[in-house]
This record gives sequence, structure tokens and C-alpha cells, in this order.
Amino acid sequence: MLSKKQISWINALKVKKYRKKQQAFIVEGEKNVAELLQSHFNIIAIYALESWTIKNKKICNLHQQTLHIISPKELKRISNLHTPNEVVAIVKLPTNDDTQKQISQALQQPLQHHVLALDDIRDPGNLGTIIRIADWFGINTLICSPTCVDAYSPKVVQATMGSIFHIQLIYNDLEQLFESNAKIPVYAALLQGKNIFDTDFSKKGIILMGNESQGINEKYFKYMSKAITIPRKGKAESLNVAVATSIICAIACK
Repeated sequence: MLSKKQISWINALKVKKYRKKQQAFIVEGEKNVAELLQSHFNIIAIYALESWTIKNKKICNLHQQTLHIISPKELKRISNLHTPNEVVAIVKLPTNDDTQKQISQALQQPLQHHVLALDDIRDPGNLGTIIRIADWFGINTLICSPTCVDAYSPKVVQATMGSIFHIQLIYNDLEQLFESNAKIPVYAALLQGKNIFDTDFSKKGIILMGNESQGINEKYFKYMSKAITIPRKGKAESLNVAVATSIICAIACK
């Protein structure tokens, strides 16, 4: 049985400042937890219905020290979903002690894969979907500006469908990133730019995507190697940033 203190602690992790303070985040649902269990992430606790433990006996044997069997009512009290999905895990946040070393390693030349950089993405669903897109197209590193939504919020984690455990996420000042890696091309997605179908992406670089409503901040324009765009045929004013990221990655990563 979960105590009030445990329930309060778990629910507090739905708020960014408490995730940072406790250095932990929530993972919910069978798919996300299945991917988590195959990753290098450090699991603090697993709270599951008995039905989940019956289906996952082998996993339960491996995680006896962290597993807690709870009731549907208790699951509902800690879940972030309207319809709770059998299992919730509490996981240690990945350490980010040396961000510059991580970036240096990720951008070692010659690059084997493109890197995604995100400027001020605010919607959790968009960030979660972009993480999933990066995973789909084999992009191993995603660098977020400090103003991007927290990648370890429950809504973002849920939207990634487990892909958050497959790629490296880094938060860093983008100006510093571009200035320190001036030799790496920056492909910046703008409404006015070169048609992506006519763009040569053979030299691996940084694909820069901007904010949902404002696009890329003008202060980054001086770092662009190529301004790129998805050609418009109809009358829509713009594309959702996650949709645009998917289209660009499909061309750039082919």
C-alpha cells in the first residue's frame, strides 16, 4: 500500500522544480516502461498493478528491490493519464555534469549523423514527437535551447513512446553551440529558404528548428549555412513544427 508521503512525493515529480530537486522523473505506461527497462537509465521504483506483474514475471524477478504492487485506486492517484496504464516508474534524471564534453563528443568530426537543435520549443507534445522523430531517423543527439520545455515532464515522456531512452538530450545555449562549432553546417528551417528537395544534405550538420509561433530567433541567422524550407503548394500559413521536422529529416537523413 502506498503511503500519503509516497503519493505526495510521486505527484510532486510532475512539477519541474521538484524533478530538479529530487533528480528524478516519472515514466508511465507499458510501452514507455518496456523501453526504459532495456535502457541504461537508473530505476528508483516501479509501481505496478498485479496484472502487469503477471505478464512480466521475468522483469519482476530482476527488479524485486524496486517493485511495488499497488491497487487500481492507488495507480489513479499517482497517474498523469485520464486512463492509467498499469505501471508507473520513477527514474533518476541522467547526469549532465559536463555538457560541453557531451556536445564535443556528439559533434566529433566527421559527423556520422545529423544533429537536431531546437530553439524555444514550448509545447510538450511537439517536443515528445520530435524526440520520437529523431529516433526514427537515426538522429542520436538532440540539443535544446534552455527555454525549451523540460524533456522529462510527464507529457513529453509520454509523447516520446519510449524514444527518450534511445537518444542523447542536451540543454545548452545555442549561440555558444554554434560559435564553438563553426565548421559544422547549420541547416535552418525558415518560411523563406532553399527548397529542401533541392538542398544537398550530404555534409552532416545541425538541423535547426524554431519556436511554434515565432520560428527561429533572428539572432541565430548569422550562424546559418543554409536556410531551408518545405515548399508550399496550398494556402496553409505554416506547418506544425513536429510535422516540419519529420519532413525535413526524411529528406536530410535518407
